[in-house]
Amino acid sequence: MSTQPSLFDICERKHGHNQESVAANQQIASHKRNLQAKVYELILRYAHVGITLKEIVRLSGIPINSVSGRISELKADGVVQPNGQIREGCAVLVPTFAKETL
Repeated sequence: MSTQPSLFDICERKHGHNQESVAANQQIASHKRNLQAKVYELILRYAHVGITLKEIVRLSGIPINSVSGRISELKADGVVQPNGQIREGCAVLVPTFAKETL
């Protein structure tokens, strides 16, 4: 059994497996996954033309800082990337499979 803290719960050492803290962390992680899925769905829907951060915010109603964070996660996972274009001062994002087709 590992004594290292979980990579998924950044507060594990502080709360020491307190059930309320564990439940709160799980709820936050679930919320982030749901937001990430919504952001990715919009990127997929607009894969043919690409979509910017600002456009995702307008279409989804999700706060800009949340959208930005989810885009960073999707980029890190390698499923989203900029296509090299700029629109409204923002990079145009596409799913990684769509970059070559634009």
